[in-house]
Amino acid sequence: MGVLKQFCDHLDALVHPSAQADPITKARHRAFSAPRLLGSLVALVAFPAFLALRGAPSVTELLVFCWLLAPILTSYYLSRTGRYEKAHMASSLALAALVTTVAAKTGGIQSIAAIWLVVVPLEAALSASRRVVVAALTVALAAAGLLLFMDVAGMLPNPEQDAGALAALYCDYDDVGEQTAGLALRVLQGEAPGGLAVATPRRVGLALNLRTAEHLGLELPADLTAEAGETVR
Repeated sequence: MGVLKQFCDHLDALVHPSAQADPITKARHRAFSAPRLLGSLVALVAFPAFLALRGAPSVTELLVFCWLLAPILTSYYLSRTGRYEKAHMASSLALAALVTTVAAKTGGIQSIAAIWLVVVPLEAALSASRRVVVAALTVALAAAGLLLFMDVAGMLPNPEQDAGALAALYCDYDDVGEQTAGLALRVLQGEAPGGLAVATPRRVGLALNLRTAEHLGLELPADLTAEAGETVR
């Protein structure tokens, strides 16, 4: 109880003087900083244990842990300047940059990590600022567009192909984009983000690696091959 009180007192001290007089503004500043500071500190404290159990982290894992510094920095920025909307925008940029980087290393727009771009405008909706939500939505769509361009241009690795996977299921990301836009529109129209149901991909496709099948001495049924949305030959 004493630790919690100390944390709350420290959190109050971090609120910028310009927000201290207005209870609503002060509450928003506290709500912005509290989960970011607490989550980042817990994760950073757990990092040594992760290294002891997992060993040397991969590049992607290292990027994720480096990103944990971003919430601390945005909270510090808010505490020093009192610029609530800009702090939210910086948080959205940091999250979009992390998701884009991880997705680029794990399959591009087809990576499961790319779905997390949906969180960018949803998190921004907590700011109660239409301008912040629009900016975050723009950032998320730009990140998705970048991943799509890099995928079409062949600039990204194919983890499934490199690992020799025989088959995989993938999302229809055009449809995921429509779902994302629909969720963002509902938030912009005033619906509470917490009231939105968890969305799952509506269309799933099958990808087959025929080279792996040949290497394993497997002859895949013709009807299965015909149903595959993507094939690696």
